[in-house]
Amino acid sequence: MRGYARSLVLGVAGLVLGAWLLAPSTRSTAADGGKEVREAILKIAASLEKGDKDGAKKEAAALAKKMQGKKPEVEMEELMHMFQLRSKKGLGAGTKAGAIMPDGIEKKIEILAEKAIPAKQLDDEAKGLEEMGYHLAAIGEIAALAVPIEKDMGKKKVKDWVKWSEDMKAAGVDLAAGAKGKKADAIKTAADKANTSCTKCHDVFRYDN
Repeated sequence: MRGYARSLVLGVAGLVLGAWLLAPSTRSTAADGGKEVREAILKIAASLEKGDKDGAKKEAAALAKKMQGKKPEVEMEELMHMFQLRSKKGLGAGTKAGAIMPDGIEKKIEILAEKAIPAKQLDDEAKGLEEMGYHLAAIGEIAALAVPIEKDMGKKKVKDWVKWSEDMKAAGVDLAAGAKGKKADAIKTAADKANTSCTKCHDVFRYDN
């Protein structure tokens, strides 16, 4: 994948920034650590884990509302920065720092999509991967409600944004389930699904298209 700071565009996996952003941000996400966004993701993830879909959607809608309008209180970049390594003030892979390496959703998903995780490693990382799956799903939940365009703009379609965001959410839930059941093939399938949906979105919604 390409770097975050300058290009705002991701490579093959397409997880994050370029796939979602229509323009570079004017705010410094790294400076404040995206505290509000981070807390919202954790709350939504907890609701999804409990099967509380209505609660998750309510929390997501509250944050998404702050991401709308010409001068949003929360920018899309702040949400997508959470995919970055924990060392770069991203959310990290799971809640325990360093338990999973690389310690970032974006990088870990890339690796999981390439080949099935070995059994011993899965035993060690299962809990963190389950948490990461719900975090991924939470980001998809928020993104689906925080559509960055009010109407279709050429090949940028509102319905496509929503579909790809929902696909990300579904992939996250599947990844969490696979990790909980310690099913390596299910984890790989879910990670690949996340990559596919994000790559499709990236091809259309990258800001310089």
